Amino acid sequence: MPSTMSLRRQRAASSAIAFLETREDEIGSCAEEQLGPLVRPGEKLPDVRFCLKLVRRWMAKGLAGVVAADQANINERDGDLGPRLELVEATEDVQRQLVAGRRIAVVVYGAARAQEILALDGITGNVKQPLKVLRQGQDTVKRLREAAIAAPQEEVGGVDFDPVAFADRLEPAVERLARAYDAVVLERRKVQVTVDGKAHAHAVFDTLFRAGVRFAVALCLIGGKPELAARLSAKELNAPRRGDASDPDSSSTSPANDAPSPPDADSGTEETNGV
Repeated sequence: MPSTMSLRRQRAASSAIAFLETREDEIGSCAEEQLGPLVRPGEKLPDVRFCLKLVRRWMAKGLAGVVAADQANINERDGDLGPRLELVEATEDVQRQLVAGRRIAVVVYGAARAQEILALDGITGNVKQPLKVLRQGQDTVKRLREAAIAAPQEEVGGVDFDPVAFADRLEPAVERLARAYDAVVLERRKVQVTVDGKAHAHAVFDTLFRAGVRFAVALCLIGGKPELAARLSAKELNAPRRGDASDPDSSSTSPANDAPSPPDADSGTEETNGV
């Protein structure tokens, strides 16, 4: 769905374009009537009606940019869903294996020794931090490989723990999680490109729209139509402005409804983890 500020800009442009299209002849004839006596020999009075037509096209050009940028952002965000679902599933898989492995290791080695081998800090069921789970999984695989000599396969009460075998099972899941995380980081960057593009389109539209309205207002005043000038000025005043407190799109890096949330709550920067 288009953002609120994109819709407001569309409404503002559509209203102004329709107004000028309806009043084009009236504004043009009155302005030409006032400007005609000022034309000197050898000069030609501009076609004010045609100028107003160009102003409408000018506004429509800015509006088309807003619509296209907004749709690009929507399309990119829709395409982000698949990678994010894969990230959640991959995180849950690694987390499940880590928790299960720790339980077995505690039975076999005791809590202290199991912690030395696995060092599973904070992996209790929170899947909202995939980067933390990924780092833990990578570190655990490394520890299990190194622990193979110091902690050979042991069995206690029918429960056995083979560090190498567990590492062999865990490593593919960790690699899958790393790929999923990298894919989400990439999608996040692609979405941010469209967010920045939308912010640029809004800025361009605001410039084109206000320049067009003010030009038309000037022609209304020249033609002795202050009531029409006031109505056009009101359309400009009611249009959203970049930087307004009410405009969540005024910052390209953190618009309220468009910026992609980070894939991890504990990471302040984007980070890739290629395997």
